[in-house]
Amino acid sequence: MSSGGGGLQSGFSLAFCEEPLTFLERLQPQLRVVKRRGRFREEANYELYLGPGAGARLLVVKCFAGRPPYYARWVEVFAVLPEVEVGGRRTPFAGSELEALLLGLLAGRLRGGESLFIEYTYDAETSKLLRLGAPPAATRLGFLLFQLGFTWFKDWYFPEGFMEGGPKLQCEKPASEEARLRHLSRLREEVAAFVPELVRLSGDAKLGAEAAKALDRAAAILRALPGTSSREVS
Repeated sequence: MSSGGGGLQSGFSLAFCEEPLTFLERLQPQLRVVKRRGRFREEANYELYLGPGAGARLLVVKCFAGRPPYYARWVEVFAVLPEVEVGGRRTPFAGSELEALLLGLLAGRLRGGESLFIEYTYDAETSKLLRLGAPPAATRLGFLLFQLGFTWFKDWYFPEGFMEGGPKLQCEKPASEEARLRHLSRLREEVAAFVPELVRLSGDAKLGAEAAKALDRAAAILRALPGTSSREVS
């Protein structure tokens, strides 16, 4: 990992971000991570470049080290390229092994009450379903995050962009067992309520394939949640 200027002042640690990114850099020979100063002392940006030579910038990971006990740590992934070039072949980043590995490594270092934000405009399927009102966990990206241990989701959609950036999902791990049960109860209600709409959309000529996959994910979520009736799953 190279540094593009500026270091973190003592007393704050970004190891929870730097260690998984360094590990990812070792796994992928054509991946290069450049660290840059953030807006304030507890924050840093990590630009990921992929490809031969200098490579193309794939995405940016922004990490905030937190200010205990007032502010929890968080990670944001943004400016994601829709396609990546690996071995001379261009492939969508959404659904790629690299996407799953990156998010899995970052999620593994976040604790309860800490958030991961990710811009989703690179993922056409997730974007389309969220515009239709689908619960985030039933989308392709949201379901991956659910499998990584996140139980609370929010879709941040800012049509104008500006300082808020592009549309993004925020997800959070539960800080306690009470929070986990509360998150799962809300998730079950949201997913079950949208199942009839997914059934309807699955017959649409344009949206049928995406809706059918979302319906499968919704059924998998409901089967995994406590308190779900057989009627809600079927």
